[in-house]
Amino acid sequence: MHQGFGAKHERAGIEQYEQQRRVEVKERNLAFHKKKLATLAGCDLLVGGKIDGRADGTVLEIKNRLKRFLTPLPKYDVAQLQTYLFILGAKDGELVEHLHADTHKTKATKVPWDEEMWRHQIEPYLLRFGSALTYLMEDEAAQEDYVQADAGQQREIIKYLWSQDVQRTD
Repeated sequence: MHQGFGAKHERAGIEQYEQQRRVEVKERNLAFHKKKLATLAGCDLLVGGKIDGRADGTVLEIKNRLKRFLTPLPKYDVAQLQTYLFILGAKDGELVEHLHADTHKTKATKVPWDEEMWRHQIEPYLLRFGSALTYLMEDEAAQEDYVQADAGQQREIIKYLWSQDVQRTD
C-alpha cells in the first residue's frame, strides 16, 4: 500500500474534483468522527476516521492511483466509504480516483449508502474484530503468550480469539 503517496497527493485530487464539478470541498480531514457500534463485555466498540471532504452533503473519499483507474472499485475502498457514511449518518458518497500519469485525471464514482452491505459484509467483521480484541485485553495470559510467540503461534492465537462468540452486552 502507498498510503504516504496518497496522503501527499490528496490535495491535487480534491482540487481537480472541485474544478470538474464546480463545487467547493469542505471538511477536509478536519475532524476525527466516530460512532458506537456496540458494547462488548462492558467495553464500547467505536468505529471512526477522518473523511477526505464533503461537497454539497456528499462524503468524498479520495484515492490516488499510480497507473490506472480501478474497475470495479476495490471492495476495501467501498467498505471504507460505507463506514464513513455509517459514522456520519450520510446517504451519499463518492469515491474519487485521481490518476498521476503523464496528465492528471480524475474519475468520480457515486457510492450510495448500502444498508445490506453494511449489515452483512462490514459490521459483522468489525464486531468480530472488536470481540477478539476485547477477549485479548481481558486475558493477561493470552497477552503474554501473544507477545512471546513466533509469527505462526500469533496467527493461531488470533484465530482462536476470532473464533470466540461475540458477546454483546448492549
